Amino acid sequence: MDQPAKQECALCLVRDEDRILLVRQDYDLHLWTFPGGTVEPGEGYTQAAVRELREETGLHGKTTGLVCLRTRANQTIAVFLVQITGGVLLECVPGEIEAAGWFDEQMLYDPDVELFSAAVARKALTQGLSALHYVPWTGGSGDADMYF
Repeated sequence: MDQPAKQECALCLVRDEDRILLVRQDYDLHLWTFPGGTVEPGEGYTQAAVRELREETGLHGKTTGLVCLRTRANQTIAVFLVQITGGVLLECVPGEIEAAGWFDEQMLYDPDVELFSAAVARKALTQGLSALHYVPWTGGSGDADMYF
């Protein structure tokens, strides 16, 4: 039997002082999360991150570092620190993004924020962004290897 294709995702952690950029999904549970999405065939993770940022928020950016890498048997998620280089924040992208905005650390404890995004953002805000270290993940979606 064929194995399902491994899902590869690139997400953007965008900071402005002590605020984080989040988008509210226009599907499933309508959670707030990092801008980002699936890496397309022939595309690198950093290319996917800045493309998804532009598509979901209207903002242009460049990756400045890898914040977190999460791997599971069927999924790899890379979270990049992204610096905004231009564009204008869109209010929504119908069918994909219901809203976008800048939020302080308090929002990261809201139950409407996706668990993984909240955990990565809290760690980035409270402990800074330095070399990645291995941390086992036992979140709601199951066990995974993560690097912060």
